[in-house]
Amino acid sequence: MSKKPSRHLPVIQLVLVSVLLFTGLVLLGLIYAEVHTWNHDGPAPAPAMIRTTNCSGTGTTLTASKTAATYEIQTDTYTWEIMHHSATAKCITIPRGECAFLAPMVVDAVRMLSSRTTRTIINGSVTVTNGGAVATTALVITDMLQVQSACTTGGFVDFYASVIDVSARPVLLPGETWSYPYELDTALMTGYDASCNYRNAAFVTITNHAGWLPGCPGQCPGPDDCPFGPGANGGGVKADVIPSTGVTVIEIHEEVAIRNLVLCPAGFNCTSLPAGDVLIPTPDVCTFDGTFAQCVTFVQVCNVNVTCDTNVTVVDYFQLVSLNEATPLVITSNRIESPVCTGPCPVGCTLTIGYWKTHAGFTGNNADRVTQYLPITLGCPPPQYAKGANVTSAAQSTAILTFSALAGGAANGLNKVAAQLLATKLNVANGAAVSPTVVAAMNGGDSYLCQYGFNAGAWTSLSNGVKSSINQVATALDTYNNGLAGDGVTHC
Repeated sequence: MSKKPSRHLPVIQLVLVSVLLFTGLVLLGLIYAEVHTWNHDGPAPAPAMIRTTNCSGTGTTLTASKTAATYEIQTDTYTWEIMHHSATAKCITIPRGECAFLAPMVVDAVRMLSSRTTRTIINGSVTVTNGGAVATTALVITDMLQVQSACTTGGFVDFYASVIDVSARPVLLPGETWSYPYELDTALMTGYDASCNYRNAAFVTITNHAGWLPGCPGQCPGPDDCPFGPGANGGGVKADVIPSTGVTVIEIHEEVAIRNLVLCPAGFNCTSLPAGDVLIPTPDVCTFDGTFAQCVTFVQVCNVNVTCDTNVTVVDYFQLVSLNEATPLVITSNRIESPVCTGPCPVGCTLTIGYWKTHAGFTGNNADRVTQYLPITLGCPPPQYAKGANVTSAAQSTAILTFSALAGGAANGLNKVAAQLLATKLNVANGAAVSPTVVAAMNGGDSYLCQYGFNAGAWTSLSNGVKSSINQVATALDTYNNGLAGDGVTHC
């Protein structure tokens, strides 16, 4: 029995043809869109075959590892106080030309803790190896401190980021390995809690990593650099932070030196022994038990040219000074006053106008040695005082000896005669012997003062010969007062 052709075959064929035609139209539309729509956004993108030509042959690879540890820094800042210092109140006698030590200066000081701060430092290194055949470009290492989300539990989240300095080796050559150190000061981190759990991650990138060069499909399809390296596409190269096992203590102002500043009176030399800065402790000078210090120093005083019967004061200041610090600590004591005497003057010696003007009751601790010998007449004897002077007080005596009340000052030769004549008469009243030569000079002085007085105009009107004679009298009296007259009378 023969088969008849199926009446459904033409229908099936028609459907198949329709599907093929539709598919073809869709593909043509996609091609058209690809070709004609790029004008709206710039140059036409390169075909995929062209875009992948820069992706091979020029890149390199990296591997990295890191460490992380902590250490504690405790900073103790000290201050000092001079608690006690002592010196004798007894006057030390040092005649002219001699030296002596003042009583020992005893200084007690105490060291006190002023402040204490503690901070945690996280440090370590990131070690990077270039495993490729070309040098790296644009190496960047970012350090990220991470903390558990619930302090001691939960996943780790980013907490504090910093860029590690790679300037020591910014380019790694093929096959080269380098370790880059880092240090994080937790004092600079807001919210850092030492009781939480931390770990440290590093993100290492270069711009010529293999597979991540510009034009690589998927990873770096565009024309711009795509930094990539170990940890860049994940949570970083990780290291748990090793807890601190010790504390580094930094002490500020913990050591000081003692310094004795001496204010020496005129005519004396003063030397502190030991000289300069003396560290605390120093054997035989300063003892120190960690809190209390005691130092003993000495001051030698030499009388260079100060005459007898003179009282002066040597002043000491002690300082505690921290050394070798950018901002040194300086603690200064109150003044310590030590009296020094030159001793009584021997009988029969002479004293200069410098002595008598400082021993009229107006200079320091010197006693008034003038008033007991007043009144003294200069020039005409009483009652003819018109051109002379009747010295009746220590103040009047000082004015004449310092020229402060005399017209023309020291330039007036008559004033110089008056001052030297007054000193000579005070010396005689004090027991000094006089020779006939000195008596003649005294009479000459009185005569000139009686004739011309203390008149600056009179001095300027005198002839040069008279002026020379007056100056010779002043010189003779000055020579006697200095113990240089050669008549057996010496200076005190």
